[in-house]
Amino acid sequence: MLFNTDSQTDERLDARDRIESYVVPGIKASWELVGDQLEGQRAVVGYQREEWAVPEIGEVYKLVTPNELISQFIRITSVSHSIETFT
Repeated sequence: MLFNTDSQTDERLDARDRIESYVVPGIKASWELVGDQLEGQRAVVGYQREEWAVPEIGEVYKLVTPNELISQFIRITSVSHSIETFT
C-alpha cells in the first residue's frame, strides 16, 4: 500500500493512523443524538430502544448536519448506558 502523507518525517505510527482513519459510511445508526454536537467535544449523548444493541467500543459513526454539508467521523472509546422510561 502506498500513499503520501505530505511529510518527510512521518513514522510507522503516523502511517498506521492514516490507514486506520479510512472508513466508509454504512447503514444508519440505531440511536439518535441528543442536542447539538459542538466542535471539539469529547462525549455524545444518544437514546435508542431498549431492545436494540448498545454501541460498542471501537465502532465508528459519521455525524452529519441536517443539510448534509458538513460531516465528521467519531470512534466510540467508552460507553455507559442506562434504561429510562419516557412518557
